[in-house]
Amino acid sequence: MPPSPDKKRVLFVDDDADVLRGLRNLLYNDRARWEMVFAADGATALELVRERVFDVVVSDMRMPEMDGASLLTQVRTESPITARIMLSGHADREAIMRAVPVLHQLLNKPCDGATLRAAIARGCEDGLERASRLRAAIAGVDHLPSPRSQLAALASAIERSSTPTSEIVCLVEHDPSVAAKLLQLVNSSYFGIGRTSSIVEAVSILGIDLVRNIAATLTTPLDHEPVPEMPLAQLSVSAARVASIVAEIVGVHTPHARAASVLRDIGCSLLATNLTDEYRAAIAGWRGGDESIVQVEERVLGTTHAEVGARLLTLWGLPDELVEIVRYHHAPDRVRESLRVVTSVIHVVDSVVHPGARLDRDALARAGVADHVSGWLEIARRELDATA
Repeated sequence: MPPSPDKKRVLFVDDDADVLRGLRNLLYNDRARWEMVFAADGATALELVRERVFDVVVSDMRMPEMDGASLLTQVRTESPITARIMLSGHADREAIMRAVPVLHQLLNKPCDGATLRAAIARGCEDGLERASRLRAAIAGVDHLPSPRSQLAALASAIERSSTPTSEIVCLVEHDPSVAAKLLQLVNSSYFGIGRTSSIVEAVSILGIDLVRNIAATLTTPLDHEPVPEMPLAQLSVSAARVASIVAEIVGVHTPHARAASVLRDIGCSLLATNLTDEYRAAIAGWRGGDESIVQVEERVLGTTHAEVGARLLTLWGLPDELVEIVRYHHAPDRVRESLRVVTSVIHVVDSVVHPGARLDRDALARAGVADHVSGWLEIARRELDATA
């Protein structure tokens, strides 16, 4: 019987037959949900990718003739919708840095079954048609845009040996693209620290040299906004700072809160740079009508920047709590109870920072924070005025 067309396809690539046999045995019970294919070298893997669509490719790093970095680079070109996962030992650190631009998730080798299953599941979980241009935009992204001035400030601070780490962290927190790439890398099992939303911890673990390399090679310098009507760089810096202050005042200043305030609109950056014309149309419709930004995005694009951002962060392996806040920062009543206050704070700050943004008081009431909204608005406006 042929496999179901709805079943997700996963391709495993390793030149060691014993490793492939071990993976087959490890994931034997998953064959009902995943169609699993095994290839012994990169050339064979590429032939398979050209013949059919794979939702996920899991490749070893060290292979003769074509290593994992080269393979996944070509997979990105041949099939941009495919999630790309690499397995590697710590001895491969230099090669890993070469592979980082084309990776979605980096797993330590050997990898336990639970970690591997979770990584594959994140790669499969997008809810979009395989032929969707949006799916290709999410999975195919490797460089996110950053203001050239912000990247220059970070590079300058790093080059000064006297710059305290706290200043580096502050500059990273003002750049969603750099922050997202740091959290993507530090949350890989390769570093063995578990899941974290802490940008402070990410900078500390990865080190200043790696922060420099990521900022220089994994971001795209922007001299101007791709959608001028939505000045993302300016809004991101303002909202991240204000949300962080409000969250601290109301007592929910957790790493999840801090990171979510930085990354909440990362989906806007992806849409503005990859689907520019469609996103301009959505912004124009929002500016000229009575609908909220997410209502217009859903109508014009079939999805929202919050959903796109959440899918990207899921694909990159960031913590579930952080992903959930980003996904529902315009609908704070839909998150789990433990995250409702911090998500509500970010929603309130969003309405203050973004010109024309709407405060969903009904959602805030359902989230159980209606009595606090006026106070939060006052704090947010005061802090925003202080930076004007």
